[in-house]
Amino acid sequence: MSFNERILIVGIGSSHGDDQAGWLVLDELTDLTSEKHSELRVAKSPADVLDWLGGNEYPIDRLVICDASHGAGQIGEIRRWDWPSADFSAVTMSSTHNLSLPNVLALAEQLGILPKQISIWTIEGSDRQSTNSLSPEVVKAVPQLVHRIVCDEKLMLTRQELPCTNNR
Repeated sequence: MSFNERILIVGIGSSHGDDQAGWLVLDELTDLTSEKHSELRVAKSPADVLDWLGGNEYPIDRLVICDASHGAGQIGEIRRWDWPSADFSAVTMSSTHNLSLPNVLALAEQLGILPKQISIWTIEGSDRQSTNSLSPEVVKAVPQLVHRIVCDEKLMLTRQELPCTNNR
């Protein structure tokens, strides 16, 4: 990571069931990362991301998105995609967003505000959104995903570095 690089990290979700995963990951990252190098935002919809990309005056160099997914694997499974990805377009995001994340990223590209590097991180959730409780697998996956994002994205931390190894 360069010291001049602008990183936007977005947790997408809601307060329902496993759809909280993106917000919970962002909460933990907020406690760890340096505000000088990363901007962290909570979104209820992928469309919110368009408002934060900065345009030409203050462009974002790197976008990191965290969300819950459904139908991409076992509950609690962590996945990462680099955008653009044909595989990601087939994934169903857990919540009922107005505009899908692939559509938002395509629109950002058409508007000329798409960052150079985009990482999309998901935790596979259950489809039970009628409850406020998280599945145990997602609860266990949240700190694991936080660690992977910090290490893989090489984020600057405000406190002691997390040990990053190849053993995940």
